Amino acid sequence: MPTHWPYDDPISSEPPTPTWECPTGDCVCHPSSVDEDVEYRVMLCDAAGRRMPHARCRARLGGRIVADGNANEHGWFLMRFRTMPERVLLEWAPSTTPASPRYPYRCDYWLNLVTGDPKECARRRLVNLGFSVGNTLEERIRSFQQFHRYTRVTGRVADVLHVAEGYHEHSLLPVVEAPTTEPLQATSGTDGPDDAPSVPTVPPSSPPAEPPTDGLPQQGGGTPPGRGTAAGTKFPTLTIKLRARFAQDAALTSRWSDNNHLDQMTTASVFLDVDTPAGSVSTRASTPKPAKDVDGAIHVIDLTSFHSLGLTSSVSAKIAVAPASKNELSRAAGTRAVPVGPKDKNTTLSVGHLLLRELEIDVELDSDGKLLSALAPAMEESIGQSTIVTNCRLRVMPTGNVLLVDWRPDFVQSIALTKKKQEIINVQLQAGTETTVLAEDELIVLHQTATPTRVPAIGSTLNLFLNTSKSAAAHYVVDVDGFVVKLANEDIAAVHAGGVLGDAWRDLVSRTKSSQSKAHQPPKTIGAFSNITVGIEHVHGIPTNPFSQMPTDVPNPHPTSFPPEQMDGSVNLIRQFRSALFQGRGTDSIVTHNQIAIGSDNRVGRFKPHCPGSGYDWQKLEDKQFARKTRFTFVFKTKEEKAIDSFLGSSSTKVIDAAANGSGHIARLQRALRAIGYMMPVVSDNYADLRDPLRAFMIRHFSGPSRSAKLKDVMDANTGEPKAKRLMVETILASEEDL
Repeated sequence: MPTHWPYDDPISSEPPTPTWECPTGDCVCHPSSVDEDVEYRVMLCDAAGRRMPHARCRARLGGRIVADGNANEHGWFLMRFRTMPERVLLEWAPSTTPASPRYPYRCDYWLNLVTGDPKECARRRLVNLGFSVGNTLEERIRSFQQFHRYTRVTGRVADVLHVAEGYHEHSLLPVVEAPTTEPLQATSGTDGPDDAPSVPTVPPSSPPAEPPTDGLPQQGGGTPPGRGTAAGTKFPTLTIKLRARFAQDAALTSRWSDNNHLDQMTTASVFLDVDTPAGSVSTRASTPKPAKDVDGAIHVIDLTSFHSLGLTSSVSAKIAVAPASKNELSRAAGTRAVPVGPKDKNTTLSVGHLLLRELEIDVELDSDGKLLSALAPAMEESIGQSTIVTNCRLRVMPTGNVLLVDWRPDFVQSIALTKKKQEIINVQLQAGTETTVLAEDELIVLHQTATPTRVPAIGSTLNLFLNTSKSAAAHYVVDVDGFVVKLANEDIAAVHAGGVLGDAWRDLVSRTKSSQSKAHQPPKTIGAFSNITVGIEHVHGIPTNPFSQMPTDVPNPHPTSFPPEQMDGSVNLIRQFRSALFQGRGTDSIVTHNQIAIGSDNRVGRFKPHCPGSGYDWQKLEDKQFARKTRFTFVFKTKEEKAIDSFLGSSSTKVIDAAANGSGHIARLQRALRAIGYMMPVVSDNYADLRDPLRAFMIRHFSGPSRSAKLKDVMDANTGEPKAKRLMVETILASEEDL
């Protein structure tokens, strides 16, 4: 009976499409041309070529275990099949099955070597003998020649074909205790004739004892039929594939389809630093000009010097990835691993240009050079107690000693390249006219994306902001995990707050004492709001207000909150603005798109109502004193206010609506909303002119999970329309009082 198998199962690929026919042809019901099972025996060896008597072994076919047991005293392992498959997944370890990361050895073992193509025959033998690492056959041949200490490393099939045949079919694989550290001369690697011989200098092993036979029919690719050799995989190289796709899930699904960034990834420098008891080894990416494929920019690290250490256990190491100087997000020492912010600049002003931070990835390698694990670096500066944000995602590929790195850039230059222009506003004061030139960063405008039929993804947003046929852009995008991407310097007029009539807001200097007397005058219209604002986009899915023109195919259009990690990233970015640019500024510098965007009716609130919607947790900004704190209580003092108090009475359901037209109650609320920044053309005392600004106020002051109960109290559950109940009225009047 087989002994216990302590190792994890291999990572399987996608299952085959179900059919009525057995996909591997090895089941009992499958027709066979022979009356009995056929046999294949394989000599099991470790990565150095040593035979492994009594090795514990399993073979998988189509995901099922079809052979399970131990090798004999010479190292032969017997497999039986109904019909001989082309290949199996072979797993083996010493008979004691030690709990070591280097075990089990795994090989996608080829039983059929007869193809008629010498190159394919060589490739299959090399895979079986442990040389499966390498993007091309030439790379694998070079590894084979280097390992077996050939007189010259050529990469040519003709120089290894017959040698590999003897090692494989006749089990003459030599034992190589430690690869040489001296590089051998490499030729061009062509298959043409060459006068200089290229032969291994390590003598082959003596022939092993012949495998026992049970007299069963035998077939297969070996000579004699039904036998071959398997050796542990050698890892002469470690491949790092760099890409920037903003993947969030375990499968690393592509979220940014633009591959033009790969040109900027190939210029990065990749290093491996290994700390061992014997000292430190530093080895650099061996490809002078990395290649590219759909998975990214390929950097290959030569592990020759790593193998020379003669390690017997796994070791910790670091992979350092540094961008080229033109792509580096320049930072002072000690600040390289902090979130991007207003002090980070891109001076190239070319669309699609990336700025990236250095990576320092903690990895574990076994003594054979196999990559066992990798850990992405977290940001040094925490943006929340439970928030872990990194500028890269990692995946150790199950085969090939490959680490796939999604290297997320901090800066991706958008289509926005035009410098901001001055915005001048003339304010009528009691003492005359005051002319003010508004600052480039007068306001921060908060947005959210709207992808109601898809999983929230930053990719579509980046593609939009890089599309030269579009004018839309923002200065920052906050991903769902809190990672921030900068898209334009603050002095760039990124078009993120447009409207049918242009953008308008209240008298932008009315927050000063001298202009309070005119606070109820009609607000001024700004020529181009993008000249005085910084736009922050937040990746989000379902629009967070059910009245916001939801698509008909959205099954459950209810408000959704921003993830805590995203809110932490947003608050941290705003904190950087407060410290860098908004020193001494009040708490009215942050507004939402729906607070400033006006529609054809020249009113705010209907246009872009879900931007950023009721899912944004404003209380987090208020608690940090970045925004004026919302107060839900108010003492009615004036005659007008007491009349509203009397109108609402003690009822918990009474509202101010069209039934109150002409009563003066609506006009009082209109003046209060205008004073705190909500665009209305006239104070009409008509509810039709109050409803849209009321909606915008509701979304701003009743947003976030901590206020969900209050939102339900002031919003109609069926229509999403605001209800001017006592709670809403008191909050509006308190906000005006707190100006």
